[in-house]
Amino acid sequence: MTKTQDEKYKIQIESAWKKYEENDLSSAKKICIQIRDEFPDKLGASYLLGIIYYDKKQFVESAKELKEAFKNDNEKKAGGFICYWLGKTYGNQTFSDDENPLYDKDTSRKYFEQALEFETCPEDTINQLHYIYQNNYKLIQLFKTAIKKFPENLNFVLRLSDTYFKIGEIENQEKVLITAKEKHRSTHVLYDLSKIELNKKNFNEAHEYLKLAKELNENPKSEFALQLQFANICYAEGDLKKAKDIYIDTFNKEKNTENFWFGLIGVLMCVDKTTYSDFTSLISAMEITKQFIIDDWFGDMPIYFDSQWSIGLDLPVKEEIAIKKLDSIKKTQSGDDI
Repeated sequence: MTKTQDEKYKIQIESAWKKYEENDLSSAKKICIQIRDEFPDKLGASYLLGIIYYDKKQFVESAKELKEAFKNDNEKKAGGFICYWLGKTYGNQTFSDDENPLYDKDTSRKYFEQALEFETCPEDTINQLHYIYQNNYKLIQLFKTAIKKFPENLNFVLRLSDTYFKIGEIENQEKVLITAKEKHRSTHVLYDLSKIELNKKNFNEAHEYLKLAKELNENPKSEFALQLQFANICYAEGDLKKAKDIYIDTFNKEKNTENFWFGLIGVLMCVDKTTYSDFTSLISAMEITKQFIIDDWFGDMPIYFDSQWSIGLDLPVKEEIAIKKLDSIKKTQSGDDI
């Protein structure tokens, strides 16, 4: 291809992408067909046509064009993106008149895995395999690959950390977070490290990580989670008065969201027979609003710090302990006091 032809091809493919981005699929398709006829050995037109057909739910045509693009990927630079879209094409399960005749979850998985073998591919390839994989070991390997391939993406670090947490490998979780702490200035990472230190009863370290997390936090909506963690540390240290004051404060700030439970249960665990009124007075002052309407629960959840991976909130004790405490309070009340 001469320099003039190469420039003409670039202008035409850029024009096709512009039409696609403007959602003018008909014009984009028309330009792509012209490009493909004039430059049959170039992959750009077939690649974009594959995406256009995917958007139009014409999955057979999409796969045909994408495979043609893959065949013309002589420099092996676009294969990761082509395989990603093939994974999407075979993985799109529809429940309408536009049923996908190609739907095959296993074939979809293989294409996504093939996409990862290339130097570059869309970050969403990781997300697609996350939805597919059920085995925690596979997820761990996936997120390790993701961290190497996309080192700036904190979300993959947090997913790896969360997977280790779910299978009880806390030491590995901590190693991942400590490594991330050096690379990312992250409230979420510091918050999770504070929780790990709290579970180990390393209260000074838990406080220190939490202090650093508060200094970094720029999301006012997530301040509640940091205060709750502060209260949980105080409770574990045995400073029930301080913990109770913080729980009451978090309850009052969150009493019209589903988050009110955490402050309320925290207060419950800090009171005894002589101070039950501190707990019952909160209940009597509650506004019976959306937090009691099932359809509206989780309306303010999940909570995020500085990533797209939501955080976990903890009660100061296991739920069954809180239930027993609540039951003991109920037995001391008369009539309908509680």
